[in-house]
Amino acid sequence: MPKVSVIVPVKDDRRLIDLIKALENQTFKDFEVLIADSSKERIFKGETTLNMKYYHTKPMKISEAMTFLSKKATSEIIAITESDCAPNEHWLEDLYSEYVDSKTIIVGAQNIVSPHAEIISFGSLLLPKKAFSVKFDKNLKLAEDTDWFFSLKERGFKFKQINKGLVTHYKNTIKRMFRSFEYARSHAYVYVKHNKEERIIKSMGFQLLQAFYSILTFFVLPYFWIYYKIRKFLFKKLK
Repeated sequence: MPKVSVIVPVKDDRRLIDLIKALENQTFKDFEVLIADSSKERIFKGETTLNMKYYHTKPMKISEAMTFLSKKATSEIIAITESDCAPNEHWLEDLYSEYVDSKTIIVGAQNIVSPHAEIISFGSLLLPKKAFSVKFDKNLKLAEDTDWFFSLKERGFKFKQINKGLVTHYKNTIKRMFRSFEYARSHAYVYVKHNKEERIIKSMGFQLLQAFYSILTFFVLPYFWIYYKIRKFLFKKLK
């Protein structure tokens, strides 16, 4: 039995191929990989040195895919990452070295390539398999991770954040922008459900501040554009 089962939900994301290569290069070797690919066509079709089980499934939400994979896992310790993540070679070794007990969830570091940073997500986690006894909320399409983490804390699980176990997490900001309404609806639902409504106020403040600087940039950018064009015309080069 492997010490750790790594589970990865994926849908229509070819970056999964890079993730598999990153997992092949892990310094920690005693693990299995379970992938639930709900894409229309199977993404990974090559060979790998990993102890890997690859399931080409019907369309599923991330939470459904993770529940499905957790039942297939043979280890009592589960690591989670996502197809849009690139873990460094020490990722799994770092997470496993910090594992404490069956009530503690290890949260690895993330270099998030997006202005919408979420410190805790499904990008880098190590947790006991029994954490999946806490069910996901089927009403949610987004913010499933936030809701699940609140539910885990309410059931007595502790979160331990570490400055290692690093993954680079790529987030599609354009895609997220067009899903802003659903993100807002989902997070409002989660915060009210878990009596965390102060987070709504904080989020509104952050969004207003972000909007202010976006508008400021919109008006200031063309000013400097013209300024530097004139300087270049007059002096032939910029200094």
